[in-house]
Amino acid sequence: MFDFSAVLNNYSTTLHKVVEPEGSYNQSTGIWEAAGQPELQEISGVIQPLSNNELQFDQGGTYTVHDRKLYTQEALDIGGKVQHEGVNYKVHQSKDYAAHGGFNLYYLKRVGEAK
Repeated sequence: MFDFSAVLNNYSTTLHKVVEPEGSYNQSTGIWEAAGQPELQEISGVIQPLSNNELQFDQGGTYTVHDRKLYTQEALDIGGKVQHEGVNYKVHQSKDYAAHGGFNLYYLKRVGEAK
């Protein structure tokens, strides 16, 4: 196994993983009600624009120039959210390189500005 931790550390930036609070369905309305505000957990990783090939064809579908890829040693859930420089992204797809390089690659779809 190659150890890419030094490379990741050299080029890492700070991002925030959005941790949604627990909640429950309101029995009378059928609407999900969160038990509080989302929490932002600081994580580090290398965030990059997508290549031309990734923009056109990948297992996750078509991406745009606003989407990003994230190399990190953190574990993220598909469907989870990440904030970087005032922009919200949703984790759309992952590729596991943990066995080969000790990191994960995540494809992030831009979903809007952070509030």
